[in-house]
Amino acid sequence: MEPLVAVLKRKEGDMVKMCMKPRTAAVLLLGQIMVGTSEEGAVEAIVKGDVVAAIVGSLESELTEERVSVFGILLKCMREDGTCRNTIADKAELAPV
Repeated sequence: MEPLVAVLKRKEGDMVKMCMKPRTAAVLLLGQIMVGTSEEGAVEAIVKGDVVAAIVGSLESELTEERVSVFGILLKCMREDGTCRNTIADKAELAPV
């Protein structure tokens, strides 16, 4: 979890060029982890690490898979830790949805 969270905290220009953007790959992997786990530690790492704001930015992605992963992550965070709801409401631009 920590390496994925670290990628999400980085600036886009600081990352190595790949066939898929590292942030996109991190969101997709994190989405798979979040759906498949019932641990509170996963949600805690995202909420406490202030990653919610970075994840919300991926709602404007061109890849449908990335937007779906973001929704899964945010829904799980809101269900298990309601404190991130305000951040999501403030940062999320729901028009692309």
